[in-house]
Amino acid sequence: MSQVSPPAWLDKNFLETALAGSVDSFEVRTMGAVGDGYTSALLRVKVQLKSGKTENVVVKRLVQTNENSKFITETTMFDREILMYKETLPQLQKLLEKAFPGDVQPIAPRHFYSCDGTVVMEDLSASGFTMPDRREGMDLEHTLLLMRTAARFHAASVVLYQQVDPESMALYSKSIFSEAPINNMRKFFTGMTLLLADEVKKWPEYGEEYSKKLRAMAPKMLDLCIAGSKRDEKRFNVLTHDDLWINNIMLRGSTDIRFIDFQMPHFASPGNELHLILMSSLEDEVRRKHKDVLMKIF
Repeated sequence: MSQVSPPAWLDKNFLETALAGSVDSFEVRTMGAVGDGYTSALLRVKVQLKSGKTENVVVKRLVQTNENSKFITETTMFDREILMYKETLPQLQKLLEKAFPGDVQPIAPRHFYSCDGTVVMEDLSASGFTMPDRREGMDLEHTLLLMRTAARFHAASVVLYQQVDPESMALYSKSIFSEAPINNMRKFFTGMTLLLADEVKKWPEYGEEYSKKLRAMAPKMLDLCIAGSKRDEKRFNVLTHDDLWINNIMLRGSTDIRFIDFQMPHFASPGNELHLILMSSLEDEVRRKHKDVLMKIF
């Protein structure tokens, strides 16, 4: 992470609007390598206010200079994220604080400001949060914390929908996968599934069998994703993060957790969310030995 010259739009006027205060000075650092973010550029900004207070923020801005930007602007990804930070998350937080007085931590980073294609939020790393190592997976202690937090997030959304504001889930009523621009990615879904089939073929004993199945699924993989994400109105539905895996989780010690990257929330079955958590983000031993306990806790 290195200090960089800020882009032209990231100036004192922008930061004063975002932070509602007079800015004395600020410095900007990159987050990750160029191209790491598929949909957005992330900048870490340390702001010294004239009041003497220091604010550490992350500025997330829609990528404007490649083909991805056109694709993203045609979907509701950024609309969903901005609505989550400005309205939905604060509503959920209020419900949780009422249900668990004195025993609630924020679900997500603090939101400062958002406008078209840009979100300014708390820099969690400045207060000691870190992202778990995705190659190692999460241990049992942190996975239990994750399951409890996801359960509260889901439960609060049911109360919000059923008892407070049924219209609160309107934007999240359909999965991102069902939106028209995603159809332009059909070749991507097919190609990635074929790459997976090539890798699986190398596995001993079962590789050949499952590689063949994946190859047969490849041309219809996007359709399978769309079908698998559809909401059944007769079943139990919640607001899911819908991309809740280890790279979208920040931890501090054994008690503090935050969810990040809210571009895909979907009001549907919690099943897909739980499956993604269990299959993508845990230590192998935790998944093998404690899956039933984790589901019971949830």
